[in-house]
Amino acid sequence: MRFRLNALYCIIIIVFSIMLVFIFIIIFMTSSAFSQTIDIIFSESVPEQVQENSRLLINQRIFLLDKPPSEFRVQQLSLSIASLIEQAAQPFGYFQSKCHVKPVSVKQKLVYSAHCTMNAPVKVNSFNIHISGPGKSVIEPLLLTQQDSPKIDAIFSSASYEKSKNQILSLCHRKGYINASTKNSKINIDPDSRNADILINVDTGPLYLFGSIDINQNIYNKYYLRSLADYHNGEPYNDAMISKYRDNLESTNLFNYVNVIPFSSDQKKQHIPTQIFYDPIDTLQYGVGVGYSTDSNFFYSANVVRNRINQYGMRLSTELLSSSDYSYVISTLSIPKRHPTKDYYNFQVGYKQEYIEYVGTDRNITTSFSHIFNNQINEKKIIRRETSLNYSLDHSKFDNTNTTTLHFLYPSILYDIYLKHPEKKVGLFLKHQVSANLEAFLAPCDFAKIITQQKLNYSPFTRTTLQLSFKEGYIATSSSSETLPLSWYFYTGGAYSVRGFSYQSIGADIHETFEYNHYLYTASFEVQQRVYQDLYLIAFVDTGDATDTIKHSNASVSVGSGILWKTFAGNLELSVAKPIKNYSIDPSMRPRLNIILSHPL
Repeated sequence: MRFRLNALYCIIIIVFSIMLVFIFIIIFMTSSAFSQTIDIIFSESVPEQVQENSRLLINQRIFLLDKPPSEFRVQQLSLSIASLIEQAAQPFGYFQSKCHVKPVSVKQKLVYSAHCTMNAPVKVNSFNIHISGPGKSVIEPLLLTQQDSPKIDAIFSSASYEKSKNQILSLCHRKGYINASTKNSKINIDPDSRNADILINVDTGPLYLFGSIDINQNIYNKYYLRSLADYHNGEPYNDAMISKYRDNLESTNLFNYVNVIPFSSDQKKQHIPTQIFYDPIDTLQYGVGVGYSTDSNFFYSANVVRNRINQYGMRLSTELLSSSDYSYVISTLSIPKRHPTKDYYNFQVGYKQEYIEYVGTDRNITTSFSHIFNNQINEKKIIRRETSLNYSLDHSKFDNTNTTTLHFLYPSILYDIYLKHPEKKVGLFLKHQVSANLEAFLAPCDFAKIITQQKLNYSPFTRTTLQLSFKEGYIATSSSSETLPLSWYFYTGGAYSVRGFSYQSIGADIHETFEYNHYLYTASFEVQQRVYQDLYLIAFVDTGDATDTIKHSNASVSVGSGILWKTFAGNLELSVAKPIKNYSIDPSMRPRLNIILSHPL
């Protein structure tokens, strides 16, 4: 054993030494090369936005060779940099700035100091908008709502001026004046009085309207495809509505390819018709697979989808999975309402079998009819609501007991909220599920089952993501005899919940014939560090428990690390987790390998 350890230490030392040699080589090579960038040290009088624009302009206009420049070239660059800084200041109202630039370092990198006298900036003396053309009466009243126009006595900014023009043009385009122009706009700048007079001249041009939506193919119902558009014949034309319609069609999953193309307008009627071209999805799709999970060892799966059952996009899918502890076969008939993937009905029939070690086996046949509604409120908020009516025939068998047969009816509701803030790099996923019924309505007893989940993603740095996850569950029943199916009660542990523990081992008890766990809670904190493209190193802490009484709960805890690969098919995780507090049925404190394929938020 000592020989093996010594050999391992020797290998580690050799690898570490080789890495150090490479690091020194890289440092030597990079330090010997001349940097092809220029650093500018600005005086305090130069505003930050002028500094940023100057650096951008200098990098665009000045090119350096990979060797130190001559003394003459250094002096030439001083004059060029001074001129570029003065140019970069003008878009921010500084038209009379004077800069003196001198070199500070010319060895490994060119460094210059820039001392600038900015003088007083030009301010907006007047700002006027003149509307002409057929759309004058439509556009003028709406200009009162423009909030980002240059303010009187504010420092002149070319960016603010251009933004105002673009906002007015965008307003004209939304109202159907797609040929609107601001080409005759003027800016008069008097450097001596430091005043700027701005006049934006807008010619709206003629009004254009949407024409008909033409579809030559007959595979899908034409009226149904037209109903997915948010515009109608005779409404003001808007390019953005065309893009939105195309996105809406693509999200139906009815096509391999689909496009919406506007055609030249009728010059007399000024109507713009649109035409849909599409390649429909294949009638039959299928797939088979084999995989490995540390929860279920090897598993086998297959799925078959029959698309285009009717002209409205109805489809039938059947999915099968078989493993040592968990198996199911489910058939789902999806019936579009207003949209095949955003507003539709599901009729589902499924058979499931689950084995929980030291607890028992549960088999059930369930039929359900549900309505699913997905709605993207805005770019930062998405909601999903599913309401279902379910009927289940269940056979539960705890270890060393007879099989219990139950059949019952219950409604359920699932409500998901996804919030994201791209600017702050934060995403929040909230999931709520409630199933309940009364004994008087084909139920074994009065009961309610509630499950909630929360997942927060935050990226404080470009390559770093912090993930915090919680899950809670509670079951309430009116009967002391506990007549719900075995699989309805809570157990946890495994690669997809509390890593480092065997599948569903937390909450099981070898000394109990019946385990009725009414409470569930899990929590996880994970750090993800990107090392290359979609490959991440991860470190995490997981904890959780499933128990019949919350006051006697003892949470199991594990720590671990591994790698995460974010692929188009989902997140593939290979990690090792070690229990540090173990209250599960499996007392082992050995590290456990986790292989996980999951879908991101």
